[in-house]
Amino acid sequence: MASTFSSTLDEDLMRHLEQASELAGVKKPKAKDTGPRTFEYPEGFKPIMSVIPMATVALNIPMRVFADTDWPEHLRKFIPKVDEYYVYDPDATLDCVAELYTDREHTRVGLFFANGPKGSGKTTLTEQICARIRMPWIRVNCKEDMESAALFGSVKYDPVHGMTWVDGPIAELAKVGGTICIDEISRTPTGINASLMAAFEKGRDIYLSDKPGSSDEKWIKRHEWFRIACTDNTEVQGDTTGKYVGTNVQDEAFIDRIGTTIKLGYLSEAHEVAIITGKVKDIDNHTAQRMVSLAKLIRNAYDSGNVGFTMSPRGLIEWGEKISSGRTEERAFKVSFYNKLTPTDQSVVAEFYHSVFATNLR
Repeated sequence: MASTFSSTLDEDLMRHLEQASELAGVKKPKAKDTGPRTFEYPEGFKPIMSVIPMATVALNIPMRVFADTDWPEHLRKFIPKVDEYYVYDPDATLDCVAELYTDREHTRVGLFFANGPKGSGKTTLTEQICARIRMPWIRVNCKEDMESAALFGSVKYDPVHGMTWVDGPIAELAKVGGTICIDEISRTPTGINASLMAAFEKGRDIYLSDKPGSSDEKWIKRHEWFRIACTDNTEVQGDTTGKYVGTNVQDEAFIDRIGTTIKLGYLSEAHEVAIITGKVKDIDNHTAQRMVSLAKLIRNAYDSGNVGFTMSPRGLIEWGEKISSGRTEERAFKVSFYNKLTPTDQSVVAEFYHSVFATNLR
């Protein structure tokens, strides 16, 4: 059964289309104004603005919303919990939903890539969208020595059945649907990313070359709601700064298979203040504002190459939690962030701290 929604956002879009037609010389009789239009969405779909709490987006596209019972019981524990304090970037969220979670044909094998600085919300974006639409989400953290078994599966010994094949997260979700988040993908060995290329191609089923048995038994027919999201601190083209040791340059064939790429930055000061006061109940608004002001100075210095380590929203929350546990603002800052810095960076950051808090770090 279809669902019906009223949308003034789509009403505005229709007015723009009518104005464009008039400019092109196509005259149409004006329809009688009957108020906001109503739109029907297929069963299981809702407009994005009714699912995700955020500022108005450019287009109120439909997105799939599931029930927990739509998934196998063992995968329901991978449906993320909603973080009420997560702030959705409208443009990034719209790009992600349009690529992965609408009913458009090209999303049948959606592949989404987000890059940006640490703590900018790259990984959390798909996690929190999946939390809102009730879809299983499995995160795999990449590392230099990982093997393809961590993604596709491997042969294991079972005391009863002997040697058996155990699906990895890509193989499992490809069968029943869900989102796999391949985190920090440029840290994987080149050979693994080469094996991922077939999984990244639209319209191609997945072949498990390491699985024992005949060729027919190695194929997985891709589920219509299997989705892949990748994140990275670099643009998957390596890092020459030394800030992200262990990252690898990926070849053009790999990069070319990525359907949608976005770059995330840090949130506005007001949003970060709201996050700190929301997650750390004992931090008042004034303290949170000063903490964010200091973080902004550090980030600007980092971007300019004047310090070698920056402060993420994660670091701000850690600092706030230490204040909440009874330590002074100064002591909490030192043990959560300042003591990680080189002596040269400490002198720069100490000046920033004094300018914001009017206190010398001792």
